[in-house]
Amino acid sequence: MASLNAFVSETLRQAIDALEAGIIWSRIAQCAFEAGLESGKDPNALDAEAIAARLRAAPSRRYAAGLEAGRAFASTAAVVDDFDFLLEFDLEGCLERFDGAGSGLAVERAAAAIAAGVGRTPAELFGAGDVALATLKGFLRGVREVWEQVRVRL
Repeated sequence: MASLNAFVSETLRQAIDALEAGIIWSRIAQCAFEAGLESGKDPNALDAEAIAARLRAAPSRRYAAGLEAGRAFASTAAVVDDFDFLLEFDLEGCLERFDGAGSGLAVERAAAAIAAGVGRTPAELFGAGDVALATLKGFLRGVREVWEQVRVRL
């Protein structure tokens, strides 16, 4: 039988070492190699569906930052008029008016429009630095979440 070396991450190696002796790792590796060959897939090809699933499962850091900023603003500083403005704000329409959806300039102008609508600056709402589209979406979602929790009490 031929031999083959395989490299694994340090974390995987530690997990393997932590298991009881007697496991025939060679047979496990053989089965994995055989399954890979039988699948007919190029082992070096990207698994686009797996990558997309991972990305869908974990929101971006920018979205999460916007979500937190929206919740914080809505919880501590927003007044009813701010909620009225933000809940009706048409982000996609705003982006289309400003150079097309997702362009850097359009996002910057949309952030300025949101901030102006509630009497703030973009830096006050979103922090210093560039604002991404995901940040704006997260912000508006955070505001909506707070509103949904408090509106029935008004």
